[in-house]
Amino acid sequence: MHIDSNAKARDKILYLLKTRGAMTSSQLASALEITAIAVRQHLQMLEAESMVMHTIRKGRVGRPAHVWHLTAAANAHFPDHHAELTLGLIDAVREAHGPEGLQAVLHIWAKGLADRSAESFGAGPEELRDRIAALVSMRREQGYMAEWSENKDGSFQLIENHCPIGDAACACDEICSGESMIFSRLLGEDVTVKRREHIPSGDRRCLYEIKKSS
Repeated sequence: MHIDSNAKARDKILYLLKTRGAMTSSQLASALEITAIAVRQHLQMLEAESMVMHTIRKGRVGRPAHVWHLTAAANAHFPDHHAELTLGLIDAVREAHGPEGLQAVLHIWAKGLADRSAESFGAGPEELRDRIAALVSMRREQGYMAEWSENKDGSFQLIENHCPIGDAACACDEICSGESMIFSRLLGEDVTVKRREHIPSGDRRCLYEIKKSS
């Protein structure tokens, strides 16, 4: 196996864990030809970034060994062509079934996504601010770099500083309409959600104004 000598040690560690599976710090040190102390320092930094995690493996003799694995978050470090695939599928559905067919397919997708999100969300808290906080927490886990704030008039702002499906959203606005459906479903029928800023439209972020319905 050849590893680029110019790659950073942490990149080499991620590469080894990806291609060889779980390894101990001693095994990593041997493969990289650096000290175990240096490897452990890199692993601690990667663990702090939620890129790796460890489990304890008990041996027949000696102390239990820490075995290191990649986390799901580490997948973002490796090549990913899902955006290309998604755009290709959108174009194929549009070509095969026309704009109306694409809209019907995306409506089914959005409804299914809203149903799954509602199931994950559960009953949800009663207070609107608590519901928004729970929604923001869920969106952060999905990669949207979300945050929220309360305005003086009692309304709220939900901000998403990143869109992990930005290429698809730019190609098809119905995808964003589906996400608005999710917000309305999770926040309740007594809540109005209006989008004020939109990344696919050229804004730096997506910003939603949320308030209780009159």
